[in-house]
Amino acid sequence: MSHALAGLAAIGGILPSVVFFEPKEAFVSWMNASFATDPIIEVGAGTGRTARKLTEAGLKVGAVDIHMRQESEFPVAIFDATIFPFSDNQVVLICRPCHGCFAEAVIEQAISRKVKAIVYVGKPANVSADLAGYRSRFKKEMAGAGRDNESVYVWRSQR
Repeated sequence: MSHALAGLAAIGGILPSVVFFEPKEAFVSWMNASFATDPIIEVGAGTGRTARKLTEAGLKVGAVDIHMRQESEFPVAIFDATIFPFSDNQVVLICRPCHGCFAEAVIEQAISRKVKAIVYVGKPANVSADLAGYRSRFKKEMAGAGRDNESVYVWRSQR
């Protein structure tokens, strides 16, 4: 069986410290207003910049990525988020994911683990491709979340 991310650097391989999502203060405030008491897991966290900014704002954030970066701003655990054992009280945060099947596979895993919510942040041009078959289940809740005018889409559990 071939894994969906086959052909990429091995798990734990070191990548450059490129930052794709630069959250604006409005996004940090929105996250705080929306998920102040919830544990948040940022997947595909890269250097951990978003996790660091959210933590500095008082949120409880953990970060995972399948690759290490040359430099990090926050502790990022090396783990494949498509098989991560999310728990039902967590919020999964996906910011500017690599395009392809990654975001959809993480969403599938998170929903199967019955998480509280999934927050996707992406450029308007990438939303449909990144959310793929789950697009209709997400609601746009914010525009202008980052320096590149990213939008925020949220799926919430129907508990």
